[in-house]
Amino acid sequence: MKELNIKARPNYQKDSKIVYEKFPSYDGLAGFEVIYDNVQQQNNPDLMFYIDPRIIFKPELEKELKVFEDTPKNVKARSVLVHEYTHLLQWGTYEELHLKHDYISHEVDFEMYVSQRIEFEAWATQAWYYLEHMALQELNDILELGLAEQETRKQLINRFCVLDGGKPIFKLV
Repeated sequence: MKELNIKARPNYQKDSKIVYEKFPSYDGLAGFEVIYDNVQQQNNPDLMFYIDPRIIFKPELEKELKVFEDTPKNVKARSVLVHEYTHLLQWGTYEELHLKHDYISHEVDFEMYVSQRIEFEAWATQAWYYLEHMALQELNDILELGLAEQETRKQLINRFCVLDGGKPIFKLV
């Protein structure tokens, strides 16, 4: 997050330890999701912290979490965790981060979904992690372009999507 200039909650050290929980019926987009049941100081991003945060995951992903060899499948699984950790660390009020009424689902418009601040930051950190482990030269090439912060993030996300077998999300000039 630091390398991408993404602001973290300064009070994150007060968070309880994250609990990882297999959730057989979970059908989320990437197989992992953070659950926030007990949030303290919800209206003050500088003081907010989580009690008993949980990351639920599909049981079939458990093996990838325990293997630290840098294969595409393992790095992809860990990059999704980086995405979820970013959500845990993001600066903002609880409502801003988790209860937005105008939140756009990935099922409605994928580019708009990724463009939302909370998702854009998480996708950028996920992309950075993936490229750092699977395509370091490409990460360095993007950083050497000297683009504005938002454009660098878009480049990272697009490259990650292509390396993961998909298409670029953003149209770049």
